[in-house]
Amino acid sequence: MTAAATKAEQPAGTVVFIQYMRGIAPVLVVWAHLSGFWLYAHPGRTWRVQTDWAYYLATPLGLFQNAGHLGVVLFFFVSGYIVSMASSRETVRSFATRRVFRLAPALWLALLIVALSRYIDHSITHSYPTGTGGGTVTSYVGAGFLADMIGGTTQINAVTWTLVVEVMFYLLVGVSIPLSRRRPALSTVAMLLAWAALALGFNHFSSTRHLDAFTVYGWLLLLGRAFYLTHHQLVSPRVGLALSAVITVVGVAVYQHCLPELLDMAGGPANSYLLGALIFLAFMYAAPRRIPWPVRKLSDISYSLYLLHIPVGMLVIDLVIHAGGSFSWAFSLGVVASLLAATLSYHAIEKPALRAGRQLTSGARRRFAARATLGNTGLPAEPRAVEVLVPTLRDASPD
Repeated sequence: MTAAATKAEQPAGTVVFIQYMRGIAPVLVVWAHLSGFWLYAHPGRTWRVQTDWAYYLATPLGLFQNAGHLGVVLFFFVSGYIVSMASSRETVRSFATRRVFRLAPALWLALLIVALSRYIDHSITHSYPTGTGGGTVTSYVGAGFLADMIGGTTQINAVTWTLVVEVMFYLLVGVSIPLSRRRPALSTVAMLLAWAALALGFNHFSSTRHLDAFTVYGWLLLLGRAFYLTHHQLVSPRVGLALSAVITVVGVAVYQHCLPELLDMAGGPANSYLLGALIFLAFMYAAPRRIPWPVRKLSDISYSLYLLHIPVGMLVIDLVIHAGGSFSWAFSLGVVASLLAATLSYHAIEKPALRAGRQLTSGARRRFAARATLGNTGLPAEPRAVEVLVPTLRDASPD
């Protein structure tokens, strides 16, 4: 079966299953932060719901960081899958352009909101939202390019560490685009080796060792890529299984070398990786055809919700507690405020930015599609496959 024909026969429900993952992942992260993280940062305060969650579910299942890490694992699998799918029909330039428009505008808005929320919180409660950091204007500008994470300085928005992992994966995928079209499995192995070299290199020097906290997770996105290649029959099931196994073995070995204390600790993240893979694969092969409205909306706003629940949700919790409200009310209002802020961000910033990215790269994508019909891209000529794939990628809103 040709590569282009395979894409034309994409498994039913592919985009829908990704939407489920994008709907589930932010719920876990928001819950972990606005409940467990806030309470952890405020010793002496407890909440029966959080206590029962930890006792009956999180601890028995070994859900690291109150299940928030499981949400991050699902996000990484989604990115590995979707970004690999998106890159298969883009030039290096259009791929890079669309990734910038995907990440940067919402990130910049979130940093502005961090500054505003810190000002409001400190003015009223004389404290700052948990998970945010202060600094000069230069610090905030640098954070817009992830300099706070890369440089090991004060983290302006604690959750943006995952974007360092994402950008590293984008770079690996972008550089590998020409090889990926001809030898998808070989390109994945090359990316794995490059990632391992980077992670081990960062670990070797004391000045860059702090980057281990981010780079060790690159293998999860590569595993998501292996899932994509297997699911879309771009590699055989046997090769896909072998590729997944190699990525896991190398990934865990690098992880163990760089952060041995994390994998060895009781209640560490190991269960979250296993459970995340099982959940992702279960939805992938179940291939659901329908998606409930709430899950679809959560999927749409997942990136903005991920960025904004810390500055917005934590601020609201602080204000409600300062006013004498219970934590139940504080948590509930924090979640509602985060959802509203994320919805506004999605419609006002994310969607226009994604549209602008598509418009800027539409010419390159059309030229690529035209070359594909003539067999000049390394892919067999199948006009119908090109027609089917382009709207599929657009509907998937790739990261």
